[in-house]
Amino acid sequence: MNTATYMPILKGRQGELWSLRELGSRQGVCPVIEVPRIKWNYKANGPAHTVEEHVTRFVREFDKALKRINTCAVDAYLLDGNGSDDSTAALREILGLCASRGHILTPTTGLERDSSYNRVAGRHARRHSSGCVVRLEREDLQDPEDLKTVIEDLMVELGLEPSDIDLIADLKFLREEDERNDLDLLIEMLPRLPYLDRWRSFWFAAGTFPEFLTGIPGDSEEYIARVEWTIWNALVRGLPAARAPGFADYGITHPISPDVDPEVMNMSANIRYTTEHSCLVLKGRGVRNHPRGHYQFNDLCRKLVAKDEYSGSDFSPGDLYLYDCARDLEGPGNASKWRQAGTSHHVEFVARQIAKARRLG
Repeated sequence: MNTATYMPILKGRQGELWSLRELGSRQGVCPVIEVPRIKWNYKANGPAHTVEEHVTRFVREFDKALKRINTCAVDAYLLDGNGSDDSTAALREILGLCASRGHILTPTTGLERDSSYNRVAGRHARRHSSGCVVRLEREDLQDPEDLKTVIEDLMVELGLEPSDIDLIADLKFLREEDERNDLDLLIEMLPRLPYLDRWRSFWFAAGTFPEFLTGIPGDSEEYIARVEWTIWNALVRGLPAARAPGFADYGITHPISPDVDPEVMNMSANIRYTTEHSCLVLKGRGVRNHPRGHYQFNDLCRKLVAKDEYSGSDFSPGDLYLYDCARDLEGPGNASKWRQAGTSHHVEFVARQIAKARRLG
């Protein structure tokens, strides 16, 4: 990943995985895919699938995406919970199954992962020379001296050196009102991180997209500031070039996926569309009780393509889909198709933004 310039951290759900098929070998983009939680069967009050079934279903979709991209990391931490250690078994199976299909993934870990998880990640990284991604969270950045000891312990578990590791300072969710405080924290703490000049690559990651769209009225539009982009640009200007991190974000979704019961959720038709400094959200009404139902999405597409912010039908596969929906050449699809289109546009848009920022230096 030392040649990558953009690291989108994406949920391993259908829409995001479909968008990777469209990404192809987009130069400089290296996604980190978070394996989604096992769906919960609310009627039976238990998991809808076993870990083995979940991994098989995930790899089947993931394999189609991996045929089109060169480098990808995977993180299975979401599968732990309620005292379970499902993430270790899932990571082992995913890395092995993908390797058997010719896809060498980069495992991803963090400072609070189980030792067994780290041993699986390290063994794979050493065997396949894939390296490993290590995510630091906000709390980890508070004490650089203590952090050095913890990271060294992790490297021993992994059996890796700093030159084998892609280090991410991951603040996860950002609030616009905390922008100044978050930037001050990063300016102070990032230069003090251990081995800063020795990591294979070094990244800042965060996201500003809300957990739910309930705060946005139906039949309205709202611009959500991309605080992570503003902070990263300030870091590039404010830190020495040798220490400035690369850019990672969470696409068009909240960094932490909520648990919701699909049986009771009345999803609103919506478009999430990345612009220069904001994410434009066009929102309709709940699809279950609206006369236009899912076809509200086509109506929203007509509004979008008429805006100056629309990048044009040839900008990305997602933009072409939005354009075709606006002309009723495509049906409205569903939430997965909407997420696919928005993610396709977002990754292309941010990749071009970063390329432009690097040219302007």
